[in-house]
Amino acid sequence: MTISDPVGTGAESVLETYARPLEGIDVVYREASEWVRLANTRTWILGTVFIPLSFLILCYTATHALATEGRIVVGLVSIILYLSWAHSARAWGSSARKARDVLCAIENHWNLPPNLGTFQHQDECIRRSYKGLGTFQITLFVLLALGWLYVFAESGVLR
Repeated sequence: MTISDPVGTGAESVLETYARPLEGIDVVYREASEWVRLANTRTWILGTVFIPLSFLILCYTATHALATEGRIVVGLVSIILYLSWAHSARAWGSSARKARDVLCAIENHWNLPPNLGTFQHQDECIRRSYKGLGTFQITLFVLLALGWLYVFAESGVLR
């Protein structure tokens, strides 16, 4: 099988080397790549559901009359939803990080040129984004908690 290099990156010989049926380390690379995509997809899906839902529950409770017990229950549900997302994001993120480390090791083993080592190339950026995600999670949790404290204080739950 011949793979052309129309852009002139010098990648033709590397690509020809790996244009064969997957076996051994190739299978590990493929599966680890899929795992990273799965972990990221699950984290984003849960985040797009649980974060807005947590804040929508807060907004609904702040603007509608509920009994004191109802406010407490709804507040706990909102916080549990948010913490469920935060926990799953950490767990899936850690799992994706381990798979990404394997992918970088395989790319090093293959001696890929820097412009072809996809996961090596992304590694520094991804590590920074994990730190940013932690800050984002803490900030959102503080905002959610402050919102619930305000709702509880206004409705007399904290008296």
